[in-house]
Amino acid sequence: MPKGKLKPGESFTEAARREVEEETGCSIHLREYLGAIGYQVKDVPKVVLFWRMSLAEQHGIPDKDEAAEVAWMKSTEALRRLTHFEERAFLSRVAGLSLPQRARRSWPWFQGNARSHARLSREFEVFRVELAFLEHRSGANETDWITATRNQLGNVKRYIEDEDLEGGWLSLHAARRNMVFGLSRTELAIQAAILLEETGKVSSWRGKVMKNILAVTDDRLAADHVREAMALRDEYAANQYHKIWLMGDQLRVLLKICGLAVPLLLPLVVFCSRHSEGSLPPWGYQMVTAVLFFGLLGAAFSVAQSLIKDTNEGRILERVAIIL
Repeated sequence: MPKGKLKPGESFTEAARREVEEETGCSIHLREYLGAIGYQVKDVPKVVLFWRMSLAEQHGIPDKDEAAEVAWMKSTEALRRLTHFEERAFLSRVAGLSLPQRARRSWPWFQGNARSHARLSREFEVFRVELAFLEHRSGANETDWITATRNQLGNVKRYIEDEDLEGGWLSLHAARRNMVFGLSRTELAIQAAILLEETGKVSSWRGKVMKNILAVTDDRLAADHVREAMALRDEYAANQYHKIWLMGDQLRVLLKICGLAVPLLLPLVVFCSRHSEGSLPPWGYQMVTAVLFFGLLGAAFSVAQSLIKDTNEGRILERVAIIL
């Protein structure tokens, strides 16, 4: 997967052709745009755009400093050899492959709020590049959707600076919905097909309405259809994440209470259990202390179990909820 940097005055497609030829020695035919990935290197956001290409002519590697080796391989082999998670996830989506189980992440909320903030920032940077590409392709003919999308991106930037992650995601989704007006008919049909697949994850009435909206032939499919279906999906996802965040707040409160109560209650429970004579009185301080102690532990365990279930459930859309 060769890649490189833009030169001054160079378009994205010109850079893609040049980098591939420099790194592989291959002349190519540029096909459809596949998407983008984002990541950080030493706290600097990086964005990479990808196109599908076909070989026109192959030569030797012109510059050994650019690439020590060029190898052709199947997608499954490339997926095994790639080392960066973002690239592997992108290739698996484009090629219709499944990531190995060991590459999947579990217990994501323990990665902290900083990781969630970083992920939103990367998505923001990736989207800015995608928008620039669509603006360049559409020219100056259509500006309403571009203006609306830029306004939403301004909101995303402000929310990121204020560390309001929920507001940032809502604005980013709104920007993506506006951007569908810059898609070609083929891209609209692909987006509609993806949304139809996602209706299986939307368990409420919104899933049925999404299917009805998208139940049109490709020649009658319009950007409004895709936008409204995306709005219903995003609304459902926002509701699910709001529930998860509320449970996360409850878990934080319980953990704080446990952190304060356990050092006080646990020694008292152990002392009473070793020195009590006969049966404990129903409302004695020993019984009340034990009930409070185990009640707090049970409540914390119950909320944590609910978080594990909801975060790992297949109906949660697009992104992993990061709570703590």
